[in-house]
Amino acid sequence: MYFPEYLVSMLKRHNLTQSKLAELMDVDASLVSYWCSGGRHPNKETIPQIIKLFAFTAEEEKEHLHKIYFKQENK
Repeated sequence: MYFPEYLVSMLKRHNLTQSKLAELMDVDASLVSYWCSGGRHPNKETIPQIIKLFAFTAEEEKEHLHKIYFKQENK
């Protein structure tokens, strides 16, 4: 699944708002909104931090990481 779909589904599953995720990640809420809409992707250092909020074991982290992929941007 594309990262925005993954993120939105995880927020719903864990009953978190975009604002709360922004607070937990120490980023601006508008950035989380961009991630959820697909307007921007988190950087490669941020992705594991996001996954750790939703996965509780190392095995789950791997499963989550393998679930998501990103659309290639046209340049």
